[in-house]
Amino acid sequence: MKAISGLINLSGDLQHDNNKDQLLIANKSLAQMVESLSSSQPELLSFRDTISNLPRIEKHFNRTRAEVVNQLDFLVRKLMKPCY
Repeated sequence: MKAISGLINLSGDLQHDNNKDQLLIANKSLAQMVESLSSSQPELLSFRDTISNLPRIEKHFNRTRAEVVNQLDFLVRKLMKPCY
């Protein structure tokens, strides 16, 4: 998301109107995506807790469950950071 935001900041350096229009569309889409992800955070946390609380079954499943929980924790941390 930072890369797209940085690209949008460079839009003033671009000479073609078509590129500017595409960047404005990408900026709007990115803003909507961030808003949607932020507003769905409670559901994401609930999903994370559901996965985390699954019973231990077998070694492979337990490892996979832990990896999923770690990835969801990472996503939640990223969502809580302000975007600049």
